[in-house]
Amino acid sequence: MKFLIVGLGNIGKEYEATRHNIGFLVADALASDLGGVFELGKFGAVANCGFKGKQIVILKPNTYMNLSGKALKYWMNYLQIPIEQVFVIVDDLALPFGTLRVRPSGTDAGHNGLKSIFGRNRHPWSYPHYEGEIVLRIGTNGKKIQEKFANKYIDAFTIGFDLTARDIQNDLKSKGLPWELAKGFDGSAIIGNFIKINENINLSELKFSILKNDVTVQMGNAADMIFSFERVISFVSQYFTLQQESTFLARQKEKCFSNRRCFK
Repeated sequence: MKFLIVGLGNIGKEYEATRHNIGFLVADALASDLGGVFELGKFGAVANCGFKGKQIVILKPNTYMNLSGKALKYWMNYLQIPIEQVFVIVDDLALPFGTLRVRPSGTDAGHNGLKSIFGRNRHPWSYPHYEGEIVLRIGTNGKKIQEKFANKYIDAFTIGFDLTARDIQNDLKSKGLPWELAKGFDGSAIIGNFIKINENINLSELKFSILKNDVTVQMGNAADMIFSFERVISFVSQYFTLQQESTFLARQKEKCFSNRRCFK
């Protein structure tokens, strides 16, 4: 499991040891404690460290405070580290000197470094959470379909990815608001090429696995679904007319082999 710790500050002698550069100072101290050495990389200085079996990457952006998001986005994507495993260290003039505050989400509060980060990384397409799911395609229009006939309305299947912008989701949840925006963006459902159903395919026995860099990170089995495909289609059709080429993303009880959370 990898974590990215980003200390924000400005490069230059005039900014050294100032309160505004507290992020750099903490990053230096942390790297020293963990035995890391900073080396110049793209958009900043980077130190690779370890702690209790976890890989820790510490970043000091050299883009100046107002462009900190550019460096953070690059290293998140390069290292493939999700937003949940990123920790940003900044100064906060609203807090008494020496006071620490840890927040999982929130606003930029006028901080230029956080404004840059939110502007570049708060959008769903920066590095979303993903889940692999079986996707069904409807071949015939239908309404109020009986469960025993539901399989006749399915004409093809494939595998797809359901994407969620976790940072937006967490922010909306913390405010007690609906979080459809975290899933309702262009490209939030990636769908593969459909395979036509035939007499040799048993949908209830479909299995799939997802490999990331040749490592299995997820396995799914239609037999482990809480509700069958037929029951789901029948239920939804009681309220919505299913039209030809409508699609269903069906979530399974999953086995995960990565640090991402699996929903059951």
